[in-house]
Amino acid sequence: MTPPSIHYVSHFWPTGYGTAGRRLFRALADLGVPLQWTPIEFDNEDPLLPPGKPSDLDLDPFRTVELSPDVVVLHSVPELLPALRHLCPRGAALVLHTVWEHEVLQPHWPQLLNQFDGIIVPTEWNAAAFREGGVKVPVEVVPHVASSEACDSRWLDEPPISAGDSFMVHSIATWSARKAPWIALDVFARAFGVKDDALMVLRTSPFLDSELPSPPGPANRTRSTSWSAAEILHRHSPSARLHLATGLRSFEEIQGLHARSNCWLSLPHAEGWDLGAFDAAVAGTPVITTGHGGPLAYLDPDASVLIDGEFAPLASLPGASWVEPDTDAAVAALRAVYACPDTFLDQARRQGERLRTTHSPDAIGRQFLAALTRMGIT
Repeated sequence: MTPPSIHYVSHFWPTGYGTAGRRLFRALADLGVPLQWTPIEFDNEDPLLPPGKPSDLDLDPFRTVELSPDVVVLHSVPELLPALRHLCPRGAALVLHTVWEHEVLQPHWPQLLNQFDGIIVPTEWNAAAFREGGVKVPVEVVPHVASSEACDSRWLDEPPISAGDSFMVHSIATWSARKAPWIALDVFARAFGVKDDALMVLRTSPFLDSELPSPPGPANRTRSTSWSAAEILHRHSPSARLHLATGLRSFEEIQGLHARSNCWLSLPHAEGWDLGAFDAAVAGTPVITTGHGGPLAYLDPDASVLIDGEFAPLASLPGASWVEPDTDAAVAALRAVYACPDTFLDQARRQGERLRTTHSPDAIGRQFLAALTRMGIT
């Protein structure tokens, strides 16, 4: 059967959206799907990347492909539809590939979502929220693609990190209210002191997200995530080592971090998928994370530590809630992995082997094409 030609519109920056889109695009290319790529950014009025400006991914050769697409896939949030609708020619199907972090949709989403010919989300949890939220067009579930990047961990043994044989904990998250990486950092600082040979590598944004209040301190420092991180470490002083990474690393270096680390730790309030926890699990690294939402779609509770918590209403979205994770339980879990690393590693490696098969580029690429067929698009 001849595959459909696809014009894929996705983010040029290696965010969760951008990285997930890049992986699926490459999976479809490997299956022989005719492809064109248009890079975008999060700008509701003018999201298109200027033609002469290079992207931060390796898909630029596909920008100049001239294609009469059967399908246009927008891999982003639905708010970009008005500015990008012109990319879908008459007769082509328009599909949104997106994700959401709560069980209730934003009030304005259904009206936008129902303008597409179909919706693809990564979990059944998302699909149920979309259908119950008033989405009438077909909604299909296609998980994200497991990373197949080469592994480069050399940077972790170079100054200023110099990890050596230290017990390494890692996490990747923007410094935002929902992802709340300060909770994971606080748990790490409580779990380990200077006598423990432990190190945390936290890759985050250099500045606080705009919705977060500035903490006390000098005005020229308080918006910096390093200031907030230092305040947490000072609160639990003397604490184990932290390396705060706020610059970009290559895909290979990030894969090296996942593979070298002894434990992934993230305690977000809500996640639609959590690509960082997923990549750590795929690499065979023990995972500790909040036991709610997207990660439950791929994590084995016998191979990962899922932290319970109390549900709290989300003020910005009536009817929705997120989780306040049990940090005492997280501290105990982190100490348990530190005390018996081999036991947790054996379980994590089996989980990684499973995910590398079930979420391989070939498997997910074929699932994506099958989803288009089920939606009546191809």
